[in-house]
Amino acid sequence: MRIRDIAEEMKISPGNVTYHYKTKQALMDSAYRYMIKTLEKMAVGNQFMNPQKDHLRVAKGYLEHIVQFRFFYQDTLEIIRSYPELAKLHQEQVAQASHLLVVCVETIVDKHFIENYFRLVKTIRDTPDAILNPFKTSLIADFEKKSQSEIKQWSIKQAYLALGNLLTVCALEGVDACPMEGFLPKEYDRILNLKSKGLQSVLVLPIGYRAENDYMAGLEKVRKDLIDSVIMV
Repeated sequence: MRIRDIAEEMKISPGNVTYHYKTKQALMDSAYRYMIKTLEKMAVGNQFMNPQKDHLRVAKGYLEHIVQFRFFYQDTLEIIRSYPELAKLHQEQVAQASHLLVVCVETIVDKHFIENYFRLVKTIRDTPDAILNPFKTSLIADFEKKSQSEIKQWSIKQAYLALGNLLTVCALEGVDACPMEGFLPKEYDRILNLKSKGLQSVLVLPIGYRAENDYMAGLEKVRKDLIDSVIMV
């Protein structure tokens, strides 16, 4: 979107826009900060509402917020890709976390990769080859039939299994965790030089202890009822 498009929507001249915001980056930064400020103000006010009586009012407030800032919610990933500085503001968890875990997948999963895995099993468990070899042979044959796209999807699913275990451990240790997909994987790969290690980032997980002044800490968790989440058969 151009400055001229924004000016036409606001029914003002482009010069009036650029007088206050020299660049689109400055305009986006200001709009984003205002969006976050209104969201935080609303969240603080919700702490004093009765969740049983005021739940419709709370939901209405959040829906109105989404409609008001729909330009951001509709194109979040595209916006943070186009405005890297805005991406930094959008991911404050990354900057404020005690530690940041970058969950990666192997870029090459082939016969050599599978053989190395079974070699590790043999070393640790001393499992007889008569038990390992049929399974190993079957896996190699199966993966040789897969496309690179299928292998990548398989790898990503393994990463999510690891993420589930990480979240469980964090919960047991009383550590807050915030899994994130909306990041810039190519930039993480470049900065961490992951390509040289045969890795590719797929998830990031900021972790740390919750700040005492976190206004979100006292809010009720929003979860579906068990009956709405589990289908009994």
